[in-house]
Amino acid sequence: MINLNSNRTNNPRGTAILNPLLGFYRGFIGGRSFPFPIRDESPSEPRELSRPVIPSASKQRRVAHACKMAPVYEVTYFDIRGFAEMIRLLLIDQGIEFTEKRIPMEDKEAWLSIKDSFTFGQVPCLKEGDKEIVQTGTIMRHLARKHNLYGDSEDDFVHADLFFDGVRDLRAKYGNFIYNNYDVPGKRQEFLEEIAPTALAKLESLLKTRQNGEHFVLGEKISYADYNLFEELDVLLILDAHTLDKFPILKAFHKRMSERPLLKDYVQKRNASGMWISGNGKQ
Repeated sequence: MINLNSNRTNNPRGTAILNPLLGFYRGFIGGRSFPFPIRDESPSEPRELSRPVIPSASKQRRVAHACKMAPVYEVTYFDIRGFAEMIRLLLIDQGIEFTEKRIPMEDKEAWLSIKDSFTFGQVPCLKEGDKEIVQTGTIMRHLARKHNLYGDSEDDFVHADLFFDGVRDLRAKYGNFIYNNYDVPGKRQEFLEEIAPTALAKLESLLKTRQNGEHFVLGEKISYADYNLFEELDVLLILDAHTLDKFPILKAFHKRMSERPLLKDYVQKRNASGMWISGNGKQ
């Protein structure tokens, strides 16, 4: 979670991160309407979110009837984009209510105090009632099954999984560059001119297999794999604005996704906040 009451003295982006989010999160709690229903709070260390105001019994019945008591999810992750961002994007774009616990990257004590409570000692974690789900791919596929984002046939399931895992392979190579080779001479050029283009060419070819890549991974219907692809393309464009110049279909896909109303509003606010992509401050 983000501590809105203190600055990150050891982070040159600290003020940029905190100030926009101050109005952003508190504005929601204060009653202003935002296009996606996130709630968050700002303690110095992770703890349970405060209980919201309970509406009247009659209003609860009306809400229950209208929504069939749709689950409220809680996402726990660090205060960066990282592996949790595709989860946030999916939930936001689908208008699914969720809360967040964001662990400050610089607060190692806060992380170590809760690390062992997770199945593999890792986040992200999705909490749904008393059920806690970890591992990014598991979380995404769970949400896909629950919210009709997996397609309509076994062929769709396989195609979505294939695309998702292919993008994850590219993300692993990006992570190796960012965390291990970012400052090594020649490695940036190698990643941008060899590693990324090789993977992007394969992804573009795969995207073209469904309606010539003019819509989504599965064709006309959006799936969980689209959010993973969108986030990865966005990350690469931040690394180099010309990354997709030789891949017009992927470039058009990124543009379409970025113009979806709920995503557009969220991404604008997120980018204005200066949220880091990685945990080492390189991007």
